[in-house]
Amino acid sequence: MIRIRKARAGDVPRIARGQKELNRFHLRFDPSYYAPSGAASREFSAYLRRKVKDPDFLILVAEEGRTLLGYVLAWVERRPPLYKKVRLGYLSNIYVRPSRARSGLGTVLYTCLEDWFRGKKVDFIQARVHVSNRAALKSFKRWGLQELAVTVSKEVSGK
Repeated sequence: MIRIRKARAGDVPRIARGQKELNRFHLRFDPSYYAPSGAASREFSAYLRRKVKDPDFLILVAEEGRTLLGYVLAWVERRPPLYKKVRLGYLSNIYVRPSRARSGLGTVLYTCLEDWFRGKKVDFIQARVHVSNRAALKSFKRWGLQELAVTVSKEVSGK
């Protein structure tokens, strides 16, 4: 039976392994932009251990027994006060194990996330997705998210 719950500090190593897999997937879209740092696993794990305690940060895990099937990372931000609607729910990552792709688990995680955002009284939900990640774009649109802006990027460091 699949269980969705808030992550705890003990879940961090499993989430970090999933994130490493997700990062490898994203490398096909832009190897420079998505290249992990040398300390990515350690630093990301430390970041998650801090964020798991933050009331405006959500990490949900989907598991079957002790097997991590997926997770979602999101948080609440405030837009500049010049806007009427300032509470923004930012969806950072949704990961579903490849063996569970197209099973509906991503939709279940998203639905739980949207419920959490409603409880946090956000005005908008936003996510960034690489323009070539057609599967993610299709999922976001199916969940009711619409294209709003285009992010432009340029590497300047040359490293």
